[in-house]
Amino acid sequence: NVTSVTVTGPGSADVPASDGVNHYEYRTSSDAGTTWSAPATGASVVISAEGSTLVQLRAVDGAGNASAWVPSVAGAGNTVMLDRGAPTNPTVSGATGAWSNAASAVVTASGSTDGGSAVSGYEYQTSFNGGAFSQSTPGSSVTVSAEGTTVVQFRSIDGAGNRSGWVQGTVKLD
Repeated sequence: NVTSVTVTGPGSADVPASDGVNHYEYRTSSDAGTTWSAPATGASVVISAEGSTLVQLRAVDGAGNASAWVPSVAGAGNTVMLDRGAPTNPTVSGATGAWSNAASAVVTASGSTDGGSAVSGYEYQTSFNGGAFSQSTPGSSVTVSAEGTTVVQFRSIDGAGNRSGWVQGTVKLD
Protein backbone atom coordinates (compact mmCIF):
# COMPACT_ATOMS: atom_id res chain seq x y z
CA ASN A 1 0.00 0.00 0.00
CA VAL A 2 2.95 2.33 -0.69
CA THR A 3 2.99 5.27 -3.12
CA SER A 4 5.49 3.69 -5.52
CA VAL A 5 8.07 0.94 -5.96
CA THR A 6 11.36 1.22 -7.86
CA VAL A 7 12.44 -1.83 -9.86
CA THR A 8 16.14 -1.94 -10.79
CA GLY A 9 17.72 -4.48 -13.12
CA PRO A 10 20.89 -6.43 -12.36
CA GLY A 11 24.19 -5.51 -13.99
CA SER A 12 25.03 -6.89 -17.42
CA ALA A 13 28.25 -7.61 -19.30
CA ASP A 14 28.85 -7.57 -23.05
CA VAL A 15 30.78 -10.27 -24.90
CA PRO A 16 32.99 -9.30 -26.55
CA ALA A 17 33.72 -6.57 -24.07
CA SER A 18 34.85 -4.18 -26.81
CA ASP A 19 31.34 -2.88 -27.48
CA GLY A 20 30.34 -2.62 -23.82
CA VAL A 21 26.86 -2.06 -22.43
CA ASN A 22 25.66 1.26 -23.77
CA HIS A 23 22.35 1.51 -21.90
CA TYR A 24 19.45 -0.41 -20.41
CA GLU A 25 15.80 -0.45 -21.41
CA TYR A 26 12.68 -1.43 -19.54
CA ARG A 27 9.09 -2.16 -20.46
CA THR A 28 5.94 -2.65 -18.39
CA SER A 29 2.68 -4.55 -18.70
CA SER A 30 -0.50 -4.04 -16.68
CA ASP A 31 -2.37 -6.96 -18.30
CA ALA A 32 -0.23 -9.94 -17.20
CA GLY A 33 2.13 -9.66 -20.17
CA THR A 34 -0.44 -9.65 -22.97
CA THR A 35 0.70 -6.22 -24.11
CA TRP A 36 3.80 -4.21 -23.23
CA SER A 37 4.70 -0.54 -23.18
CA ALA A 38 7.21 0.75 -25.72
CA PRO A 39 10.80 0.22 -24.50
CA ALA A 40 12.13 3.17 -22.49
CA THR A 41 15.76 3.93 -21.65
CA GLY A 42 16.77 3.36 -18.04
CA ALA A 43 18.16 0.75 -15.66
CA SER A 44 15.25 1.27 -13.27
CA VAL A 45 11.61 2.26 -13.38
CA VAL A 46 9.28 3.72 -10.76
CA ILE A 47 5.86 2.04 -10.66
CA SER A 48 3.06 4.01 -8.99
CA ALA A 49 -0.09 2.66 -10.69
CA GLU A 50 -2.39 0.60 -8.51
CA GLY A 51 -2.88 -3.00 -9.57
CA SER A 52 -0.37 -5.52 -10.85
CA THR A 53 2.46 -4.33 -13.12
CA LEU A 54 5.08 -6.60 -14.70
CA VAL A 55 8.52 -5.14 -15.44
CA GLN A 56 11.18 -6.49 -17.81
CA LEU A 57 14.64 -5.04 -18.54
CA ARG A 58 17.31 -5.62 -21.16
CA ALA A 59 20.83 -4.40 -21.95
CA VAL A 60 21.79 -2.75 -25.23
CA ASP A 61 25.46 -2.66 -26.30
CA GLY A 62 27.33 0.03 -28.22
CA ALA A 63 26.53 -1.66 -31.55
CA GLY A 64 22.77 -1.62 -30.80
CA ASN A 65 22.46 -5.34 -29.99
CA ALA A 66 19.85 -5.96 -27.32
CA SER A 67 19.74 -8.84 -24.86
CA ALA A 68 16.59 -10.84 -24.26
CA TRP A 69 14.00 -9.27 -21.94
CA VAL A 70 14.51 -10.52 -18.38
CA PRO A 71 13.06 -12.06 -16.42
CA SER A 72 11.31 -14.06 -19.14
CA VAL A 73 8.36 -15.03 -16.91
CA ALA A 74 6.44 -13.15 -14.22
CA GLY A 75 7.65 -13.64 -10.68
CA ALA A 76 8.18 -11.90 -7.37
CA GLY A 77 11.25 -10.07 -8.66
CA ASN A 78 9.48 -8.31 -11.52
CA THR A 79 5.85 -7.99 -10.44
CA VAL A 80 4.76 -4.89 -8.55
CA MET A 81 1.36 -5.09 -6.85
CA LEU A 82 0.05 -1.85 -5.36
CA ASP A 83 -3.20 -1.46 -3.46
CA ARG A 84 -3.82 1.80 -1.62
CA GLY A 85 -7.61 1.52 -1.41
CA ALA A 86 -9.45 0.31 1.66
CA PRO A 87 -11.89 -2.58 1.43
CA THR A 88 -15.60 -1.86 1.75
CA ASN A 89 -17.15 -1.78 5.20
CA PRO A 90 -18.46 -5.12 6.44
CA THR A 91 -22.08 -5.98 7.16
CA VAL A 92 -22.62 -6.80 10.85
CA SER A 93 -25.30 -9.31 11.79
CA GLY A 94 -26.50 -10.77 15.09
CA ALA A 95 -26.55 -7.46 16.99
CA THR A 96 -30.13 -6.19 16.89
CA GLY A 97 -29.86 -3.56 19.62
CA ALA A 98 -33.02 -4.94 21.26
CA TRP A 99 -33.06 -6.48 24.73
CA SER A 100 -32.93 -10.27 24.80
CA ASN A 101 -33.07 -12.92 27.52
CA ALA A 102 -30.85 -15.29 25.50
CA ALA A 103 -27.73 -16.70 27.15
CA SER A 104 -25.54 -15.27 24.39
CA ALA A 105 -25.49 -13.72 20.93
CA VAL A 106 -23.10 -14.37 18.07
CA VAL A 107 -22.16 -11.21 16.17
CA THR A 108 -20.68 -11.72 12.71
CA ALA A 109 -19.03 -9.55 10.05
CA SER A 110 -19.14 -10.43 6.36
CA GLY A 111 -19.59 -9.07 2.87
CA SER A 112 -16.55 -6.80 2.50
CA THR A 113 -14.99 -6.54 -0.94
CA ASP A 114 -11.74 -5.13 -2.24
CA GLY A 115 -10.86 -4.35 -5.83
CA GLY A 116 -7.13 -4.71 -5.24
CA SER A 117 -5.43 -7.27 -3.05
CA ALA A 118 -8.68 -8.90 -1.81
CA VAL A 119 -10.07 -9.03 1.73
CA SER A 120 -7.76 -11.05 3.96
CA GLY A 121 -9.84 -10.94 7.15
CA TYR A 122 -11.74 -9.02 9.77
CA GLU A 123 -11.05 -7.71 13.25
CA TYR A 124 -13.34 -6.64 16.06
CA GLN A 125 -13.43 -4.66 19.29
CA THR A 126 -15.98 -4.70 22.11
CA SER A 127 -17.16 -2.12 24.62
CA PHE A 128 -19.17 -3.20 27.67
CA ASN A 129 -21.70 -0.83 29.28
CA GLY A 130 -20.19 2.30 27.70
CA GLY A 131 -16.58 1.55 28.59
CA ALA A 132 -13.53 1.86 26.38
CA PHE A 133 -13.15 -0.46 23.42
CA SER A 134 -10.98 -3.53 23.82
CA GLN A 135 -7.84 -4.18 21.80
CA SER A 136 -8.51 -5.23 18.20
CA THR A 137 -8.84 -9.00 17.84
CA PRO A 138 -8.64 -10.91 14.54
CA GLY A 139 -11.87 -12.68 13.64
CA SER A 140 -15.14 -12.40 11.77
CA SER A 141 -17.36 -13.36 14.70
CA VAL A 142 -17.56 -13.00 18.46
CA THR A 143 -19.91 -14.51 21.05
CA VAL A 144 -21.27 -12.01 23.56
CA SER A 145 -22.53 -13.54 26.84
CA ALA A 146 -22.15 -10.72 29.39
CA GLU A 147 -25.38 -9.25 30.74
CA GLY A 148 -25.80 -5.59 29.92
CA THR A 149 -25.07 -3.59 26.79
CA THR A 150 -22.13 -4.62 24.61
CA VAL A 151 -21.17 -2.66 21.51
CA VAL A 152 -19.25 -4.73 18.98
CA GLN A 153 -17.47 -3.11 16.04
CA PHE A 154 -15.88 -4.82 13.05
CA ARG A 155 -13.68 -3.71 10.18
CA SER A 156 -12.19 -5.55 7.22
CA ILE A 157 -8.52 -5.77 6.23
CA ASP A 158 -7.17 -6.38 2.73
CA GLY A 159 -4.00 -8.17 1.65
CA ALA A 160 -2.04 -4.89 1.57
CA GLY A 161 -2.99 -4.02 5.16
CA ASN A 162 -5.59 -1.37 4.28
CA ARG A 163 -8.51 -1.24 6.71
CA SER A 164 -12.16 -0.30 6.22
CA GLY A 165 -14.11 1.88 8.61
CA TRP A 166 -15.57 0.44 11.80
CA VAL A 167 -19.17 -0.80 11.68
CA GLN A 168 -20.96 -1.22 15.00
CA GLY A 169 -23.71 -3.42 16.36
CA THR A 170 -25.24 -3.49 19.85
CA VAL A 171 -26.12 -6.57 21.92
CA LYS A 172 -28.35 -6.18 25.02
CA LEU A 173 -28.64 -9.24 27.26
CA ASP A 174 -30.75 -9.52 30.40
